Amino acid sequence: ALETVSYHVFQHDSYSVGVVFAGSFMNGKVPTSAQMRAGAHLIAWLMQELKIPLARVWGHRDFADNVTVCPGSEWIGGARWRDTLFQRIEEIRNGVGIKSLRHYMLFWQRAYPGPLARQDFINAVGYVARFRPTIGFSADDARHAEYVTIVGGEAGVGLETEQALRTAGCKVERIAGRNEDETGRMLAELVRLGRRFRTFEVDF
Repeated sequence: ALETVSYHVFQHDSYSVGVVFAGSFMNGKVPTSAQMRAGAHLIAWLMQELKIPLARVWGHRDFADNVTVCPGSEWIGGARWRDTLFQRIEEIRNGVGIKSLRHYMLFWQRAYPGPLARQDFINAVGYVARFRPTIGFSADDARHAEYVTIVGGEAGVGLETEQALRTAGCKVERIAGRNEDETGRMLAELVRLGRRFRTFEVDF
């Protein structure tokens, strides 16, 4: 049972539970992806244990008699990180957002003894060394990841598989040049820039 009463929300301490995200979320700054992920899981668990609906999950500033900018100017304005947080909470409650892997790099293959993405795999070594994703050839394994990088064009890992991963709640990015060499150069450029993804702003 939750027994400790702390001073966190003026005139609402006795019945509320406080969750604090470390940092100052002003002027475009928002919680990191790791904070958002952990916070969403914690809040979803508290909602389940204490039977709290999402409509009763409020920011500090949302409570009456509390004159504060907390949890920051980006909570409901600017980046609106409340919307992102609430979306992740709903995904977790629906069983979609529970992922055992952070990042999976998916290469194409055909059943043995058929071909596989040998050159793409070789070209990705520098990227793998820099960012350390889980790597493999299984779309079934990839669906357990929060982020999936598909290497190569649709002739390898098809659009149907890509859409199935998105439906499973994965954030999917495809790195595909006109040929294997160009795909390799695109991966090398990400390494040079220190960017894990081209389209997602994450920092893990």
